[in-house]
Amino acid sequence: MRDDDPKIELPEDDHEHIEVLVYWMYRRILFFPSSFEKDHVDITSSLSSAPGLLARLFILAEKYQITPLQNDIIDAFIIWLDDFSLQHRIPASVIQYVWEHTISEGCMLRLFLIDYVRAEYTYLNLKTARDVIVDEDFWYELSRESALTVDLLRECLDEGGPELISDMREHLEDDLTIDVCVNWHTHGAKEEQCRALKRYVLDSEEEEDG
Repeated sequence: MRDDDPKIELPEDDHEHIEVLVYWMYRRILFFPSSFEKDHVDITSSLSSAPGLLARLFILAEKYQITPLQNDIIDAFIIWLDDFSLQHRIPASVIQYVWEHTISEGCMLRLFLIDYVRAEYTYLNLKTARDVIVDEDFWYELSRESALTVDLLRECLDEGGPELISDMREHLEDDLTIDVCVNWHTHGAKEEQCRALKRYVLDSEEEEDG
């Protein structure tokens, strides 16, 4: 930013994501186009999908260390999935993107996605994802949380079936909407835990309200 130009340039970041970020900073609400809930999303969908947008926003929030926004994005993932759980899947491409652009095993989005895959991916989903998610850390973290070795996980994907999914889901809460704040939010020592999921707003809803 120059002294004679009050504009702040963020050349590395997509303008669409910056707009969502700025809206959230003023209103503390995630605001998306109505297409966010209309497009069908499955295991093979791209980063242009709703989960792709959320993942890129999370990484942007992580870059600027905006923890409350990261918490809201986790909520948005779960609300989107809960509303369309029978139709949608978080794509493998989104998971690969997250592991490419985060470095900490303590990243809350990584932790959420590991639990999501364990809870929701079918055996066929995992076989499809194996060709897309090439980051070894993902498979290591998935196998560790599932009390499997990486080699055993790969062997099960080659030769196994339903028993692999049963092993992955052992000791896992079926309903991902339970204890969201405890499991995947970050708060300061003196901050209260969230009492409910925070919903996002679509542009069509704002038009109706306006």
